[in-house]
Amino acid sequence: GRSPLAAFLHAKRVHLDPTLSAAAAAAARIEFLTRSAEAGFARAMVDLGMAYKRGGEGVARDVRQAARWWRRANTTADHAMARYNYGSLLLESADELAAHDELTEAERADPQAAAVRMFFAAVEGGGAAIASSPGHRLAYYNLGVAHARGRSVPRNDELAATYFGL
Repeated sequence: GRSPLAAFLHAKRVHLDPTLSAAAAAAARIEFLTRSAEAGFARAMVDLGMAYKRGGEGVARDVRQAARWWRRANTTADHAMARYNYGSLLLESADELAAHDELTEAERADPQAAAVRMFFAAVEGGGAAIASSPGHRLAYYNLGVAHARGRSVPRNDELAATYFGL
């Protein structure tokens, strides 16, 4: 068997195989991402979650599966992009997740506040790799929006401007 990293990398380049149709390449990509994610590779969990959120990339749209993979990436590797994605999903699809009993009590009570907590969690930690990650930058942006609009945090234009500038 392949290592989780090797399976992930294969998933990233399987579309280059000229012998595969687009549908076959998409299915193979999902297969390799799933192998990698199930073996504990957090970046594969993030990508698999995004495939389920969007649908049409070798899997049907399924926000429950997206949420499950992003939560698993959060607990497996403290992954900023997974936290950002999960927070965004709470804002976009909380009703759908709640209908399938996929939310914690706190998420169900106030999905917007739970999303803001995810954005704060995405920017916590340290290191250049985390600070430059897309999840980190997008989380800062969403925290700026939350403070500019007073969503689940006190309205604070100065703090919003600071977050927008990061």
